[in-house]
Amino acid sequence: MHTFPLVRLLANLLESLNSELSFDSRDPEGDEYLSRWHSSPFQHAVEIVISVLLFGPLLLSAWKNMEKQVRALRITYTPTKLQVLWSYALLMTFVLQVPLKLDVKKLPSHPAYFLQPCHVTTVLYFVCTVVPCYSSFICFHALSLLTWGPSLAFCFPNYPATPLEVLFFHLQHLLLVSAPIFAISKVHRPLYRSWSWNYFSFLLLSAYHWWLLLPWGIYTGINVATMTSPPPALAPFKRYYRLVQAGACFILHTLSVGVHFALSCLMESLSKWKRT
Repeated sequence: MHTFPLVRLLANLLESLNSELSFDSRDPEGDEYLSRWHSSPFQHAVEIVISVLLFGPLLLSAWKNMEKQVRALRITYTPTKLQVLWSYALLMTFVLQVPLKLDVKKLPSHPAYFLQPCHVTTVLYFVCTVVPCYSSFICFHALSLLTWGPSLAFCFPNYPATPLEVLFFHLQHLLLVSAPIFAISKVHRPLYRSWSWNYFSFLLLSAYHWWLLLPWGIYTGINVATMTSPPPALAPFKRYYRLVQAGACFILHTLSVGVHFALSCLMESLSKWKRT
């Protein structure tokens, strides 16, 4: 196949990112923060190529559909004062962690974790709030469906090294979980019936993991978002754990869509009840 030379080239490139990574797929106790070649560079390359071929067209199609629908519905996006205050508070929970992570010389607080999805989502929420436009509306609605992520972080926390960072961790994730408050209004309600609106953020998050966090974990030697070696719960799936992890996240995302739609309908019923 013509893709094989490309895959081998990509595999060599990934391997060259960090010549010090161990090829021992076993995870020594206490080294869960470190990257290793749990899967071969070739398998990583195959997964990245497949993800580009799969997620790329779907993301492009979904974005075009959403943009077309927003313009057709003539949706005006004007964040409330409460949402603006929320976005500033959320951003501060991340900004205040930056000097702590740069000062603490421990693996759980390694600067590589700045690219964790929760931190990136925090910045995106802030931008989508203070720079209101069509694209911001689309992104905010899509990101709000990812609340299963911070909810999961509460269930299986990967705490940083210092007590102050742990405090900011809880505050940040609590604010992230509250994001749907600003995205279940009557303006958003019809959008939950479209696959584009419902699954764009899942596709984007998946692409982010394979296209950026996987190479980043190899380069830094830090197992960011468990992309280079599995958490204990997924260890039995060995080198296929990332696929199992993606499947489980898809189920959680689908449940999140259903919960958001139900909450939106509940809000509509309460509004009608108040008017009667």
